[in-house]
Amino acid sequence: MSNRRFLCKRIFKKYKYNFKVHSDVKFVTGINIEIGSESSLNRGAWIGNDTIIGDNVMMGPDITILSGSHKFQRNDIPMNKQGGTNRKPVIIGNDVWIGTKSIILPGVSVGSHLIIGAGSVVTKDVPERCIYAGNPAKLIRTRKKVVKD
Repeated sequence: MSNRRFLCKRIFKKYKYNFKVHSDVKFVTGINIEIGSESSLNRGAWIGNDTIIGDNVMMGPDITILSGSHKFQRNDIPMNKQGGTNRKPVIIGNDVWIGTKSIILPGVSVGSHLIIGAGSVVTKDVPERCIYAGNPAKLIRTRKKVVKD
């Protein structure tokens, strides 16, 4: 077992078997991160707390998942003095492929059996069995459900 996976098992809120954590992955404390089986955090990922990652999730390098932001409503106080917003968990379903350098914003739910194209910015919930890409991410096409006999 890699040292990275060994350490993540001690701080993640929940984990399943055989997950991978590549080099240079960053997360705040890791205590509210959950990761499913056969999923991986690729090189250069930045994973915010309050992130739930399902089973069989592939992430390209340099993914950013945010679960918090900054307050900015007041003009009489500098934004860096207004504090942070309430945390909004990000939930990623099972069998998901997130392309390189994609960004997922706070509170977004990503459905299962889904692809997010490289460089996408996901600003709202994405239904299952779709391909989304762009900034902001938009529906490219659906993925048909395959039924075995």
